[in-house]
Amino acid sequence: MRDISWHDADQLEQARQRALFGIAALINQNLELSTFYQAIHSLVGELLPAKNLYIAIREPQSDIIHFPYFVDEYDPYPDSRQLETVQDVESGRVTDYVFRTGQPKLMLKEDQLRLGFDKREIDAGSLSEAWLGVPLKNNQGETFGVLAVQSYNRSWVYGEKEKDLLIYVSHHISAVLQIKWKTVALEQANRELTALNDLLETRVAERTQTLSDVNRRLEEKNNLLQQTQMELMEQAHAAGMADIASSLVHNIGNALNQAFVSLNQLAEKPFQRWVESMDKLSQCLALIQQDPSKAPKAQDYLNKIILSMTNANEAYTAEINSLQGSLLQVQSLSESQYPLTQSKTFLATVNWPDFIAKILANFSSRIELGAVSVHIHLPPPTPVLLPIYTLKRALSYLIDNSLDAKEAKGTLTLSVSSEADQHRISIEDDGCGIAPEHIPCVFQLGFSTKDRHGFGLHYASNAIKAVGGTIELHSQLGFGTNVTILLPHYSDHQP
Repeated sequence: MRDISWHDADQLEQARQRALFGIAALINQNLELSTFYQAIHSLVGELLPAKNLYIAIREPQSDIIHFPYFVDEYDPYPDSRQLETVQDVESGRVTDYVFRTGQPKLMLKEDQLRLGFDKREIDAGSLSEAWLGVPLKNNQGETFGVLAVQSYNRSWVYGEKEKDLLIYVSHHISAVLQIKWKTVALEQANRELTALNDLLETRVAERTQTLSDVNRRLEEKNNLLQQTQMELMEQAHAAGMADIASSLVHNIGNALNQAFVSLNQLAEKPFQRWVESMDKLSQCLALIQQDPSKAPKAQDYLNKIILSMTNANEAYTAEINSLQGSLLQVQSLSESQYPLTQSKTFLATVNWPDFIAKILANFSSRIELGAVSVHIHLPPPTPVLLPIYTLKRALSYLIDNSLDAKEAKGTLTLSVSSEADQHRISIEDDGCGIAPEHIPCVFQLGFSTKDRHGFGLHYASNAIKAVGGTIELHSQLGFGTNVTILLPHYSDHQP
Protein backbone atom coordinates (compact mmCIF):
# COMPACT_ATOMS: atom_id res chain seq x y z
CA MET A 1 0.00 0.00 0.00
CA ARG A 2 1.14 3.58 -0.55
CA ASP A 3 0.23 7.07 0.57
CA ILE A 4 -2.08 8.64 -1.98
CA SER A 5 -2.98 12.25 -2.71
CA TRP A 6 -5.14 13.24 -5.66
CA HIS A 7 -4.13 16.43 -7.47
CA ASP A 8 -7.33 16.88 -9.48
CA ALA A 9 -10.75 15.39 -10.08
CA ASP A 10 -9.71 13.76 -13.39
CA GLN A 11 -6.88 11.88 -11.71
CA LEU A 12 -9.23 10.66 -9.00
CA GLU A 13 -11.86 9.56 -11.53
CA GLN A 14 -9.25 7.63 -13.53
CA ALA A 15 -8.13 5.86 -10.37
CA ARG A 16 -11.71 4.97 -9.51
CA GLN A 17 -12.31 3.54 -12.98
CA ARG A 18 -9.10 1.49 -12.81
CA ALA A 19 -10.17 0.12 -9.47
CA LEU A 20 -13.64 -0.79 -10.76
CA PHE A 21 -12.20 -2.57 -13.80
CA GLY A 22 -9.78 -4.39 -11.52
CA ILE A 23 -12.57 -5.44 -9.15
CA ALA A 24 -14.77 -6.68 -12.00
CA ALA A 25 -11.85 -8.52 -13.63
CA LEU A 26 -11.30 -10.56 -10.47
CA ILE A 27 -14.31 -12.71 -11.40
CA ASN A 28 -12.58 -14.01 -14.54
CA GLN A 29 -9.48 -15.00 -12.56
CA ASN A 30 -9.32 -18.42 -10.97
CA LEU A 31 -8.01 -17.27 -7.59
CA GLU A 32 -8.04 -18.96 -4.22
CA LEU A 33 -10.22 -17.11 -1.71
CA SER A 34 -7.21 -15.88 0.29
CA THR A 35 -5.60 -14.48 -2.86
CA PHE A 36 -8.97 -13.04 -3.93
CA TYR A 37 -9.25 -11.09 -0.66
CA GLN A 38 -5.65 -9.88 -1.01
CA ALA A 39 -6.45 -8.60 -4.52
CA ILE A 40 -9.41 -6.61 -3.17
CA HIS A 41 -7.14 -5.20 -0.43
CA SER A 42 -4.61 -4.14 -3.06
CA LEU A 43 -7.26 -2.44 -5.23
CA VAL A 44 -8.65 -0.51 -2.26
CA GLY A 45 -5.09 0.51 -1.48
CA GLU A 46 -4.85 2.17 -4.90
CA LEU A 47 -7.56 4.64 -3.85
CA LEU A 48 -6.73 5.42 -0.22
CA PRO A 49 -4.26 4.33 2.46
CA ALA A 50 -5.34 0.81 3.43
CA LYS A 51 -2.40 -0.80 5.18
CA ASN A 52 -4.84 -2.04 7.83
CA LEU A 53 -7.98 -3.58 6.35
CA TYR A 54 -10.45 -6.26 7.35
CA ILE A 55 -13.66 -7.83 6.06
CA ALA A 56 -16.32 -8.96 8.54
CA ILE A 57 -19.18 -11.27 7.48
CA ARG A 58 -22.41 -11.89 9.39
CA GLU A 59 -24.34 -15.17 9.37
CA PRO A 60 -28.01 -14.09 9.08
CA GLN A 61 -29.47 -17.09 10.96
CA SER A 62 -27.15 -16.99 13.97
CA ASP A 63 -25.86 -13.37 13.94
CA ILE A 64 -22.32 -14.73 14.28
CA ILE A 65 -19.63 -12.39 12.88
CA HIS A 66 -16.62 -13.98 11.12
CA PHE A 67 -13.47 -12.33 9.80
CA PRO A 68 -12.44 -14.12 6.56
CA TYR A 69 -9.78 -11.46 5.89
CA PHE A 70 -7.88 -9.39 8.47
CA VAL A 71 -4.62 -7.45 8.13
CA ASP A 72 -3.47 -5.23 10.99
CA GLU A 73 -0.11 -3.80 12.05
CA TYR A 74 -0.52 -4.89 15.68
CA ASP A 75 -3.04 -7.67 16.21
CA PRO A 76 -3.69 -11.14 14.70
CA TYR A 77 -7.07 -12.37 13.49
CA PRO A 78 -9.90 -11.76 15.97
CA ASP A 79 -12.11 -14.70 16.90
CA SER A 80 -15.62 -15.15 15.56
CA ARG A 81 -18.20 -13.70 17.91
CA GLN A 82 -21.86 -12.87 18.40
CA LEU A 83 -23.26 -9.62 17.01
CA GLU A 84 -23.86 -7.18 19.85
CA THR A 85 -27.44 -6.17 20.61
CA VAL A 86 -27.61 -2.82 22.41
CA GLN A 87 -30.48 -0.39 22.83
CA ASP A 88 -28.30 2.64 22.13
CA VAL A 89 -27.28 2.30 18.49
CA GLU A 90 -24.13 4.37 19.09
CA SER A 91 -22.91 2.09 21.89
CA GLY A 92 -20.81 -1.06 21.67
CA ARG A 93 -18.45 -2.12 18.93
CA VAL A 94 -18.18 0.12 15.90
CA THR A 95 -18.20 -2.88 13.51
CA ASP A 96 -21.53 -3.95 15.00
CA TYR A 97 -22.84 -0.41 14.59
CA VAL A 98 -22.39 -0.67 10.80
CA PHE A 99 -24.08 -4.10 10.80
CA ARG A 100 -27.04 -2.83 12.85
CA THR A 101 -27.60 0.43 10.96
CA GLY A 102 -26.38 -0.46 7.46
CA GLN A 103 -24.69 2.96 7.43
CA PRO A 104 -21.01 3.91 6.94
CA LYS A 105 -19.10 5.18 9.97
CA LEU A 106 -16.01 7.39 10.29
CA MET A 107 -14.39 7.42 13.77
CA LEU A 108 -11.45 9.73 14.47
CA LYS A 109 -9.27 9.12 17.51
CA GLU A 110 -10.92 11.89 19.48
CA ASP A 111 -14.32 10.28 18.80
CA GLN A 112 -13.04 6.94 20.06
CA LEU A 113 -11.64 8.50 23.21
CA ARG A 114 -14.81 10.49 23.81
CA LEU A 115 -16.90 7.30 23.67
CA GLY A 116 -14.45 5.44 25.89
CA PHE A 117 -13.47 2.91 23.21
CA ASP A 118 -10.68 0.42 23.65
CA LYS A 119 -9.34 -2.20 21.25
CA ARG A 120 -12.33 -4.46 22.01
CA GLU A 121 -14.72 -2.04 20.30
CA ILE A 122 -12.52 -1.61 17.23
CA ASP A 123 -11.94 -5.34 16.43
CA ALA A 124 -8.22 -4.53 16.05
CA GLY A 125 -5.17 -3.43 18.01
CA SER A 126 -4.42 -0.08 19.58
CA LEU A 127 -6.76 2.83 19.07
CA SER A 128 -6.23 4.22 15.59
CA GLU A 129 -5.95 7.78 14.36
CA ALA A 130 -8.97 7.08 12.16
CA TRP A 131 -11.33 4.14 11.61
CA LEU A 132 -13.56 3.97 8.52
CA GLY A 133 -16.10 1.22 7.87
CA VAL A 134 -18.76 0.77 5.16
CA PRO A 135 -21.51 -1.84 4.80
CA LEU A 136 -21.48 -4.59 2.16
CA LYS A 137 -25.02 -5.19 0.95
CA ASN A 138 -26.78 -7.76 -1.26
CA ASN A 139 -29.29 -7.02 -4.02
CA GLN A 140 -32.09 -6.83 -1.44
CA GLY A 141 -30.29 -4.06 0.42
CA GLU A 142 -29.44 -6.30 3.40
CA THR A 143 -26.08 -5.78 5.10
CA PHE A 144 -24.13 -9.04 5.01
CA GLY A 145 -20.65 -7.65 5.69
CA VAL A 146 -18.45 -4.74 6.69
CA LEU A 147 -15.34 -3.47 4.91
CA ALA A 148 -13.14 -1.46 7.30
CA VAL A 149 -9.80 0.36 7.08
CA GLN A 150 -7.90 2.21 9.75
CA SER A 151 -4.79 4.35 10.02
CA TYR A 152 -2.34 4.50 12.91
CA ASN A 153 -0.33 7.23 11.14
CA ARG A 154 -0.97 10.83 12.19
CA SER A 155 0.17 12.03 8.75
CA TRP A 156 -2.98 10.61 7.16
CA VAL A 157 -6.43 10.84 8.71
CA TYR A 158 -9.49 9.75 6.75
CA GLY A 159 -12.14 12.31 5.91
CA GLU A 160 -15.36 12.60 3.94
CA LYS A 161 -13.55 12.17 0.58
CA GLU A 162 -12.12 8.82 1.68
CA LYS A 163 -15.50 7.76 3.06
CA ASP A 164 -17.18 8.56 -0.27
CA LEU A 165 -14.50 6.61 -2.15
CA LEU A 166 -14.89 3.53 0.05
CA ILE A 167 -18.70 3.68 -0.22
CA TYR A 168 -18.38 3.95 -4.00
CA VAL A 169 -16.24 0.83 -4.41
CA SER A 170 -18.10 -1.11 -1.69
CA HIS A 171 -21.10 -1.64 -3.99
CA HIS A 172 -18.89 -3.35 -6.58
CA ILE A 173 -16.91 -5.25 -3.97
CA SER A 174 -20.21 -6.55 -2.56
CA ALA A 175 -21.20 -7.86 -5.98
CA VAL A 176 -17.89 -9.59 -6.75
CA LEU A 177 -17.67 -11.09 -3.25
CA GLN A 178 -21.10 -12.70 -3.67
CA ILE A 179 -20.22 -13.89 -7.19
CA LYS A 180 -16.95 -15.40 -5.93
CA TRP A 181 -18.71 -17.25 -3.11
CA LYS A 182 -21.31 -18.57 -5.54
CA THR A 183 -18.53 -19.62 -7.93
CA VAL A 184 -16.78 -21.55 -5.15
CA ALA A 185 -20.08 -23.25 -4.29
CA LEU A 186 -20.67 -24.05 -7.97
CA GLU A 187 -17.20 -25.54 -8.39
CA GLN A 188 -17.84 -27.76 -5.38
CA ALA A 189 -21.20 -28.81 -6.84
CA ASN A 190 -19.52 -29.59 -10.18
CA ARG A 191 -16.90 -31.73 -8.44
CA GLU A 192 -19.60 -33.61 -6.57
CA LEU A 193 -21.59 -34.06 -9.78
CA THR A 194 -18.55 -35.43 -11.61
CA ALA A 195 -17.87 -37.87 -8.79
CA LEU A 196 -21.50 -38.92 -8.85
CA ASN A 197 -21.38 -39.54 -12.61
CA ASP A 198 -18.30 -41.76 -12.15
CA LEU A 199 -20.12 -43.67 -9.44
CA LEU A 200 -23.14 -44.05 -11.73
CA GLU A 201 -21.05 -45.60 -14.52
CA THR A 202 -19.44 -48.12 -12.14
CA ARG A 203 -22.69 -49.10 -10.44
CA VAL A 204 -24.49 -49.66 -13.75
CA ALA A 205 -21.85 -52.22 -14.70
CA GLU A 206 -21.87 -53.93 -11.29
CA ARG A 207 -25.38 -53.59 -9.86
CA THR A 208 -28.10 -52.17 -12.08
CA GLN A 209 -30.64 -52.37 -9.25
CA THR A 210 -28.93 -49.36 -7.54
CA LEU A 211 -29.49 -47.07 -10.55
CA SER A 212 -32.77 -45.67 -9.21
CA ASP A 213 -31.11 -44.42 -6.02
CA VAL A 214 -28.20 -42.92 -7.97
CA ASN A 215 -30.63 -41.10 -10.27
CA ARG A 216 -32.36 -39.63 -7.24
CA ARG A 217 -29.06 -38.32 -5.92
CA LEU A 218 -28.16 -37.02 -9.37
CA GLU A 219 -31.43 -35.11 -9.51
CA GLU A 220 -30.71 -33.56 -6.10
CA LYS A 221 -27.30 -32.42 -7.31
CA ASN A 222 -28.81 -31.05 -10.51
CA ASN A 223 -31.36 -29.08 -8.48
CA LEU A 224 -28.56 -27.65 -6.33
CA LEU A 225 -26.59 -26.80 -9.46
CA GLN A 226 -29.63 -25.11 -11.02
CA GLN A 227 -30.31 -23.00 -7.92
CA THR A 228 -26.67 -21.98 -7.58
CA GLN A 229 -26.39 -21.09 -11.27
CA MET A 230 -29.50 -18.95 -11.26
CA GLU A 231 -28.25 -16.98 -8.25
CA LEU A 232 -24.84 -16.62 -9.87
CA MET A 233 -26.33 -15.37 -13.15
CA GLU A 234 -28.32 -12.69 -11.34
CA GLN A 235 -25.20 -11.49 -9.53
CA ALA A 236 -23.16 -11.61 -12.75
CA HIS A 237 -25.74 -9.54 -14.61
CA ALA A 238 -25.76 -6.92 -11.84
CA ALA A 239 -21.96 -6.64 -11.97
CA GLY A 240 -21.77 -6.62 -15.77
CA MET A 241 -19.99 -9.98 -15.84
CA ALA A 242 -22.33 -12.01 -18.08
CA ASP A 243 -19.33 -13.82 -19.66
CA ILE A 244 -19.47 -16.08 -16.62
CA ALA A 245 -22.58 -17.66 -18.15
CA SER A 246 -20.46 -18.90 -21.07
CA SER A 247 -18.11 -20.80 -18.75
CA LEU A 248 -21.08 -22.34 -16.93
CA VAL A 249 -22.65 -23.54 -20.17
CA HIS A 250 -19.28 -24.96 -21.20
CA ASN A 251 -18.97 -26.95 -17.96
CA ILE A 252 -22.53 -28.21 -18.13
CA GLY A 253 -22.01 -29.25 -21.76
CA ASN A 254 -19.06 -31.41 -20.77
CA ALA A 255 -21.06 -33.03 -17.96
CA LEU A 256 -23.94 -33.63 -20.36
CA ASN A 257 -21.68 -35.41 -22.87
CA GLN A 258 -20.32 -37.68 -20.14
CA ALA A 259 -23.83 -38.53 -19.00
CA PHE A 260 -24.88 -39.44 -22.56
CA VAL A 261 -21.91 -41.79 -22.81
CA SER A 262 -23.12 -43.50 -19.64
CA LEU A 263 -26.60 -43.74 -21.12
CA ASN A 264 -25.30 -45.41 -24.28
CA GLN A 265 -23.37 -47.94 -22.24
CA LEU A 266 -26.47 -48.70 -20.16
CA ALA A 267 -28.60 -49.12 -23.25
CA GLU A 268 -26.28 -51.85 -24.56
CA LYS A 269 -26.34 -53.96 -21.40
CA PRO A 270 -29.56 -56.04 -21.97
CA PHE A 271 -28.39 -57.51 -25.25
CA GLN A 272 -25.81 -59.85 -23.73
CA ARG A 273 -28.43 -61.41 -21.46
CA TRP A 274 -30.86 -61.71 -24.38
CA VAL A 275 -28.20 -63.42 -26.51
CA GLU A 276 -27.69 -65.96 -23.73
CA SER A 277 -31.45 -66.49 -23.55
CA MET A 278 -31.61 -67.02 -27.32
CA ASP A 279 -28.89 -69.66 -27.01
CA LYS A 280 -31.01 -71.48 -24.44
CA LEU A 281 -34.03 -71.11 -26.72
CA SER A 282 -32.09 -72.68 -29.57
CA GLN A 283 -31.18 -75.58 -27.29
CA CYS A 284 -34.89 -76.06 -26.43
CA LEU A 285 -35.87 -76.20 -30.08
CA ALA A 286 -33.14 -78.74 -30.79
CA LEU A 287 -34.35 -80.83 -27.83
CA ILE A 288 -37.91 -80.84 -29.20
CA GLN A 289 -36.69 -81.99 -32.60
CA GLN A 290 -34.72 -84.82 -31.03
CA ASP A 291 -37.47 -85.95 -28.65
CA PRO A 292 -41.04 -84.60 -29.34
CA SER A 293 -42.22 -86.07 -26.03
CA LYS A 294 -40.32 -83.35 -24.19
CA ALA A 295 -42.20 -80.57 -26.00
CA PRO A 296 -44.41 -79.58 -22.98
CA LYS A 297 -41.42 -79.19 -20.70
CA ALA A 298 -39.55 -77.27 -23.40
CA GLN A 299 -42.59 -75.08 -24.00
CA ASP A 300 -42.72 -74.25 -20.28
CA TYR A 301 -39.04 -73.34 -20.28
CA LEU A 302 -39.57 -71.26 -23.43
CA ASN A 303 -42.35 -69.31 -21.69
CA LYS A 304 -40.04 -68.63 -18.74
CA ILE A 305 -37.33 -67.33 -21.09
CA ILE A 306 -39.82 -65.03 -22.83
CA LEU A 307 -41.12 -63.74 -19.49
CA SER A 308 -37.57 -63.15 -18.22
CA MET A 309 -36.63 -61.23 -21.38
CA THR A 310 -39.82 -59.18 -21.18
CA ASN A 311 -39.24 -58.27 -17.53
CA ALA A 312 -35.59 -57.41 -18.19
CA ASN A 313 -36.56 -55.22 -21.12
CA GLU A 314 -39.17 -53.34 -19.04
CA ALA A 315 -36.73 -52.85 -16.18
CA TYR A 316 -33.95 -51.49 -18.38
CA THR A 317 -36.40 -49.32 -20.31
CA ALA A 318 -37.61 -47.77 -17.05
CA GLU A 319 -34.04 -47.11 -15.88
CA ILE A 320 -33.09 -45.57 -19.23
CA ASN A 321 -36.18 -43.33 -19.19
CA SER A 322 -35.28 -42.18 -15.67
CA LEU A 323 -31.73 -41.31 -16.68
CA GLN A 324 -32.97 -39.56 -19.82
CA GLY A 325 -35.26 -37.44 -17.65
CA SER A 326 -32.30 -36.31 -15.53
CA LEU A 327 -30.27 -35.51 -18.64
CA LEU A 328 -33.12 -33.46 -20.09
CA GLN A 329 -33.16 -31.41 -16.88
CA VAL A 330 -29.46 -30.62 -17.28
CA GLN A 331 -29.99 -29.86 -20.96
CA SER A 332 -32.86 -27.50 -20.15
CA LEU A 333 -30.67 -25.77 -17.59
CA SER A 334 -27.92 -25.32 -20.19
CA GLU A 335 -30.29 -23.84 -22.76
CA SER A 336 -31.72 -21.40 -20.20
CA GLN A 337 -28.26 -19.85 -19.78
CA TYR A 338 -27.60 -19.06 -23.44
CA PRO A 339 -29.55 -15.76 -23.58
CA LEU A 340 -27.30 -14.46 -20.78
CA THR A 341 -24.23 -14.95 -22.97
CA GLN A 342 -25.63 -12.22 -25.24
CA SER A 343 -24.91 -9.47 -22.68
CA LYS A 344 -22.19 -7.00 -23.53
CA THR A 345 -18.91 -7.28 -21.71
CA PHE A 346 -16.57 -4.61 -20.41
CA LEU A 347 -14.82 -2.23 -22.79
CA ALA A 348 -11.15 -1.58 -22.07
CA THR A 349 -8.32 0.21 -23.83
CA VAL A 350 -5.58 -2.05 -25.20
CA ASN A 351 -3.34 -2.23 -28.25
CA TRP A 352 -3.57 -5.02 -30.81
CA PRO A 353 0.01 -6.42 -30.51
CA ASP A 354 -0.20 -6.86 -26.72
CA PHE A 355 -3.76 -8.19 -26.87
CA ILE A 356 -3.00 -10.83 -29.53
CA ALA A 357 0.30 -11.80 -27.86
CA LYS A 358 -1.49 -12.61 -24.59
CA ILE A 359 -3.99 -14.81 -26.40
CA LEU A 360 -1.33 -16.71 -28.37
CA ALA A 361 0.70 -17.23 -25.19
CA ASN A 362 -1.98 -19.68 -24.04
CA PHE A 363 -1.25 -21.85 -27.09
CA SER A 364 2.56 -21.61 -27.10
CA SER A 365 3.14 -25.26 -26.12
CA ARG A 366 0.74 -26.61 -28.73
CA ILE A 367 2.23 -24.40 -31.43
CA GLU A 368 5.78 -25.50 -30.55
CA LEU A 369 5.00 -29.20 -30.20
CA GLY A 370 2.93 -29.21 -33.38
CA ALA A 371 5.65 -27.41 -35.35
CA VAL A 372 3.07 -24.84 -36.45
CA SER A 373 4.36 -21.77 -38.25
CA VAL A 374 2.46 -18.69 -37.04
CA HIS A 375 2.31 -15.55 -39.18
CA ILE A 376 0.96 -12.40 -37.53
CA HIS A 377 0.02 -9.15 -39.29
CA LEU A 378 -1.04 -6.40 -36.87
CA PRO A 379 -1.46 -2.62 -36.88
CA PRO A 380 0.89 -0.38 -34.83
CA PRO A 381 0.48 -0.50 -31.00
CA THR A 382 -1.94 2.42 -30.78
CA PRO A 383 -4.70 2.48 -28.10
CA VAL A 384 -8.00 0.92 -29.15
CA LEU A 385 -11.21 0.36 -27.16
CA LEU A 386 -12.39 -3.28 -27.31
CA PRO A 387 -14.74 -5.71 -25.51
CA ILE A 388 -11.63 -7.55 -24.34
CA TYR A 389 -13.14 -10.38 -22.27
CA THR A 390 -15.68 -11.41 -24.91
CA LEU A 391 -13.24 -11.02 -27.80
CA LYS A 392 -10.43 -12.90 -26.01
CA ARG A 393 -12.66 -15.90 -25.33
CA ALA A 394 -14.07 -15.94 -28.88
CA LEU A 395 -10.61 -15.71 -30.51
CA SER A 396 -9.29 -18.44 -28.20
CA TYR A 397 -12.00 -20.83 -29.36
CA LEU A 398 -11.28 -20.01 -33.02
CA ILE A 399 -7.51 -20.45 -32.66
CA ASP A 400 -8.02 -23.70 -30.75
CA ASN A 401 -10.23 -24.94 -33.58
CA SER A 402 -7.60 -24.01 -36.19
CA LEU A 403 -4.84 -25.85 -34.30
CA ASP A 404 -7.06 -28.94 -34.01
CA ALA A 405 -7.51 -28.91 -37.79
CA LYS A 406 -3.80 -29.65 -38.33
CA GLU A 407 -2.93 -33.32 -38.51
CA ALA A 408 0.72 -32.37 -39.10
CA LYS A 409 2.78 -29.20 -39.08
CA GLY A 410 1.30 -26.31 -41.01
CA THR A 411 0.70 -22.58 -41.05
CA LEU A 412 -1.60 -20.40 -38.95
CA THR A 413 -2.05 -16.79 -40.10
CA LEU A 414 -3.63 -14.15 -37.88
CA SER A 415 -4.24 -10.69 -39.36
CA VAL A 416 -5.78 -7.54 -37.90
CA SER A 417 -6.51 -4.26 -39.68
CA SER A 418 -8.25 -1.17 -38.33
CA GLU A 419 -10.28 0.41 -41.10
CA ALA A 420 -12.29 3.62 -41.21
CA ASP A 421 -15.45 2.21 -39.71
CA GLN A 422 -14.48 -1.23 -38.40
CA HIS A 423 -11.81 -3.65 -37.19
CA ARG A 424 -11.14 -6.69 -39.37
CA ILE A 425 -9.72 -9.85 -37.76
CA SER A 426 -8.78 -12.86 -39.89
CA ILE A 427 -7.72 -16.34 -38.71
CA GLU A 428 -6.59 -18.65 -41.49
CA ASP A 429 -5.12 -22.17 -41.44
CA ASP A 430 -4.04 -24.69 -44.07
CA GLY A 431 -5.48 -27.65 -42.17
CA CYS A 432 -7.94 -30.35 -43.15
CA GLY A 433 -10.80 -27.95 -43.93
CA ILE A 434 -14.52 -28.52 -43.55
CA ALA A 435 -16.81 -30.54 -45.78
CA PRO A 436 -19.28 -28.36 -47.75
CA GLU A 437 -22.32 -30.02 -46.15
CA HIS A 438 -20.98 -29.18 -42.66
CA ILE A 439 -20.27 -25.47 -43.22
CA PRO A 440 -23.88 -24.29 -42.61
CA CYS A 441 -23.85 -26.13 -39.26
CA VAL A 442 -20.50 -25.13 -37.73
CA PHE A 443 -21.93 -22.31 -35.57
CA GLN A 444 -24.86 -24.38 -34.30
CA LEU A 445 -24.95 -25.46 -30.66
CA GLY A 446 -23.76 -29.04 -30.19
CA PHE A 447 -22.42 -29.51 -33.74
CA SER A 448 -18.91 -31.01 -33.87
CA THR A 449 -16.92 -33.30 -36.13
CA LYS A 450 -14.41 -34.12 -33.35
CA ASP A 451 -16.48 -35.98 -30.76
CA ARG A 452 -16.65 -32.86 -28.58
CA HIS A 453 -19.38 -30.78 -26.99
CA GLY A 454 -19.74 -28.45 -30.00
CA PHE A 455 -19.84 -25.26 -27.93
CA GLY A 456 -16.74 -23.24 -28.89
CA LEU A 457 -17.72 -22.02 -32.37
CA HIS A 458 -21.32 -21.53 -31.21
CA TYR A 459 -20.11 -19.28 -28.38
CA ALA A 460 -17.72 -17.37 -30.68
CA SER A 461 -20.52 -16.62 -33.14
CA ASN A 462 -23.01 -15.49 -30.47
CA ALA A 463 -20.41 -13.47 -28.54
CA ILE A 464 -19.25 -11.53 -31.62
CA LYS A 465 -22.84 -10.75 -32.59
CA ALA A 466 -23.62 -9.67 -29.01
CA VAL A 467 -20.96 -6.93 -29.18
CA GLY A 468 -22.22 -5.65 -32.54
CA GLY A 469 -19.87 -7.58 -34.82
CA THR A 470 -20.21 -10.15 -37.60
CA ILE A 471 -18.39 -13.44 -38.22
CA GLU A 472 -17.97 -15.37 -41.48
CA LEU A 473 -16.36 -18.75 -42.18
CA HIS A 474 -15.01 -19.99 -45.51
CA SER A 475 -13.46 -23.43 -45.89
CA GLN A 476 -12.48 -25.96 -48.55
CA LEU A 477 -12.03 -29.59 -47.65
CA GLY A 478 -8.34 -30.46 -47.71
CA PHE A 479 -7.16 -26.86 -48.15
CA GLY A 480 -7.90 -25.10 -44.86
CA THR A 481 -10.30 -22.61 -43.28
CA ASN A 482 -10.60 -18.83 -42.98
CA VAL A 483 -12.67 -17.04 -40.32
CA THR A 484 -13.22 -13.28 -40.61
CA ILE A 485 -14.56 -11.10 -37.78
CA LEU A 486 -15.74 -7.52 -38.32
CA LEU A 487 -16.10 -5.30 -35.22
CA PRO A 488 -17.32 -1.71 -35.02
CA HIS A 489 -15.30 1.07 -33.45
CA TYR A 490 -16.38 1.44 -29.80
CA SER A 491 -16.60 4.56 -27.66
CA ASP A 492 -16.60 5.29 -23.92
CA HIS A 493 -20.21 6.47 -24.18
CA GLN A 494 -21.64 3.17 -25.35
CA PRO A 495 -24.24 1.63 -23.02
